[in-house]
Amino acid sequence: MPRIDNHPYSGRIPGKVSLVFALALIALISLTFVMPASAQAIVTIYPSTQNVYANSTFSIYVGIEPITPFVGAQLDILFDKDFIIANKVEEGSLFGRDSIPHLFNKGLIDNAAGSVTGSYAVALGGSSISIPGTFIQVECTALGKEGYCSLDLINVILSDSQGRSVPVTVNSGGVLVLGETGDQSDTIGNSSGGDTGFGNGGGGGGSGTSEDAENIYIREVKSINILSNTNVTYQFSEQENPVQYIAYHSLKSAGQITSSIEVLKNVSVTATNVPPGTVYKHVNIWVGKHGYATEENIKGAVIGFKVPKEWMKINGFDASSIRIYRFNNGEWRELQTNTAGEDQEFVFFQAETPGFSPFAITAFAMATSSMENNYQVFMDMKTGTYEKTADPGLQNEASATEQDSDNEQTLGQNSALFLILILMAATIRRKD
Repeated sequence: MPRIDNHPYSGRIPGKVSLVFALALIALISLTFVMPASAQAIVTIYPSTQNVYANSTFSIYVGIEPITPFVGAQLDILFDKDFIIANKVEEGSLFGRDSIPHLFNKGLIDNAAGSVTGSYAVALGGSSISIPGTFIQVECTALGKEGYCSLDLINVILSDSQGRSVPVTVNSGGVLVLGETGDQSDTIGNSSGGDTGFGNGGGGGGSGTSEDAENIYIREVKSINILSNTNVTYQFSEQENPVQYIAYHSLKSAGQITSSIEVLKNVSVTATNVPPGTVYKHVNIWVGKHGYATEENIKGAVIGFKVPKEWMKINGFDASSIRIYRFNNGEWRELQTNTAGEDQEFVFFQAETPGFSPFAITAFAMATSSMENNYQVFMDMKTGTYEKTADPGLQNEASATEQDSDNEQTLGQNSALFLILILMAATIRRKD
């Protein structure tokens, strides 16, 4: 059972907690025999598959799309240790990070076994999760071996506020590791770049660019005289520029400040790896000179952007598939993004950002249908033939069926954890 250490509630368990445990155990007995029937939530590794180069760093994400509200989630990830290793696990935005009281456990990385186990989160104080989002992000490194590495989700359990199991559909994924000898210029930059985000002491992105001129498709620049304690909005109108506006609240007068958007042909040369998903546009966003876009000078920064409906239709995506990622401190991070409307041609989005740097507008197909095609491409590249030992789709279906049975057997243990934590939190809140 996962341990809960260094939490604010530690050492504050009231005397009546034994009654809480008793009630939890009574509830657990009834849960063992009664499984509710409801629509299934979707738990997915995304991107469902991606191409990475040997000895490069990349990230995988686990998203949860709830059908009914839930309060607890746990899962494990298995991977082939001969192809990749896991470096670290970080919490996604699903449980609201600091906005929703909850417990989060990153889990245990065991690269010798090829696993990340025991990742879980439990909402506290009567909160529940009903909006889709990213549960965890796992940073990985591809090793020197070329080939296809499956990423399998197992022991996936969601629990509602009564400790009952929420039925789930599980979509696993995979990574295609390519050799370093190929031409990587189209996808991977060759310059390390620096931190350009505020909130971490690095300062903001400057209006002067460090981008390779040959990689810039178009560049749009706007200037505004910035006054203290005012709302600032830069509007952009170039047809090929997906960014429509940048807005923030200025904390200090700064004079004439220039903001620029660079729409790129490929990933920025200041990014050291490729973003996840199917990329619609790569863009650099710079506001002011280096050191201006810091938390001392601005707050509440947002980016407004658009994606053509035709592009989404051709590539099999919808508005819920669209993400925007920011590259900072050597990794791509998903920003909190909301739809902001649509017209006949475009869907409009707004994203909160902690700073300005390279960005990528991407999309994810929440399915695993492309895994087989990518595996075939790899085999054709290597040998000119294709030998499939097993159908990944059938394997996933079989794994899901087996997992349903396994979940019923392990539900008692995990539901007890979720339910006890919830009841303990409620009791502590009443005592306080």
